[in-house]
Amino acid sequence: MLVGMNPVGLRELNLGIIFRTIQTLGPLSQTDIVQRTNLAPSTVSVITGELRDQRLIRSTGTIASSGGRRRVLLEVNPEGGCFICVDLVGTQMAIGVLDLTFAVLEEWHFEMRDTGELLYQVVVQSIQSVVEQCSALALNILGIGVAAPGLLDAETGVIVEADNLGWYELHLAERLEQTFGVKTVVEHDVNAAAYGEYLYGQSEGIRNMMYVSIGLGIGCGLILDGHLFSGSQGLAGELGHVMVDPDGSACLCGKRGCLETLASGKAIALEYQKQAQYMRNVSDVAVAEVYDARDVVTRAQAGDTLAQSVVDKAGGAVGVALGNQINVLNVDRIILGGNLVNSSSHFLGAIRKGIDQALLPRLRDHVQIHTSSLGLSSGFVGIAFLCFGKLFTAVNI
Repeated sequence: MLVGMNPVGLRELNLGIIFRTIQTLGPLSQTDIVQRTNLAPSTVSVITGELRDQRLIRSTGTIASSGGRRRVLLEVNPEGGCFICVDLVGTQMAIGVLDLTFAVLEEWHFEMRDTGELLYQVVVQSIQSVVEQCSALALNILGIGVAAPGLLDAETGVIVEADNLGWYELHLAERLEQTFGVKTVVEHDVNAAAYGEYLYGQSEGIRNMMYVSIGLGIGCGLILDGHLFSGSQGLAGELGHVMVDPDGSACLCGKRGCLETLASGKAIALEYQKQAQYMRNVSDVAVAEVYDARDVVTRAQAGDTLAQSVVDKAGGAVGVALGNQINVLNVDRIILGGNLVNSSSHFLGAIRKGIDQALLPRLRDHVQIHTSSLGLSSGFVGIAFLCFGKLFTAVNI
């Protein structure tokens, strides 16, 4: 699996394996870590030594050893530093401060009313306010992570195209590093959430999974053979732009009948409003006003037949599109995230039904479908872990 991996990439991989092993199973001795990871004792010794030097892990007592010399136990040092994580979700910007156990210490939400350079300045000002609060608490900021929508280059941290944000060819990582003086990582928002769920959610023993976020848009993050998969141009997982109706409504991407035109939050709210207006016109029936898709799924959960009809159609479309992807990729698990899924078991049931309709019979008993165990924190956790990996670049070797 590691054939052709360069030394820096292999080093970052081993660092991540050792740190996460200590983080999730610690306190552990070096011998325990060797047994848990199957890495060479020399590799474990060197990496744990460097982690201790940088105060990312610490000693926490000793235990008896069969060889006579007591073994030192190691654990993550929560006070070793923190990450500032920015998640650009729909119409809101969420910023969290996470410690080295990836627990969210504090979280703030800011509305995103601007686009383009004005929005970038809002992001900078918001991060600056968080930096000042971290400084007041004497927290050592190790890095900044940004989970953003759209087409981006995660290697360079460039937002190539994010229509909703008005960002085009924005060198986001470079500009933030110049402003704040710490390593900055940029990743697609759904990929970050997928990575967080894979590493710290309900995915133990799983090698292949899909994380699907349903909200303002519809996105999918792929973990294949234990690795985040983004495709040749970083566009893998654009589930929302799978065509489900060639004669359907126009989509922002320029095509017609994309899944997002039927099942995104915006599409669900518009469809309910359209159906409600029709009912008022033809039968003078009083139908409740809704403001967004969460209102619709909440009403469906409460038994509103019109809302249930709209949610069933949208959920079925998501399920069929997902089922077809499962037939192609043969993943072990589907994780469904986003406000709409988390707030309605009715919506979840409609998605499950659509998946069953599309799945090959032999796969129905194999694939597992769960809702997100980390909730809206999954993006924070994923981008924090990616930040951690970038702390150890070639400069530190």
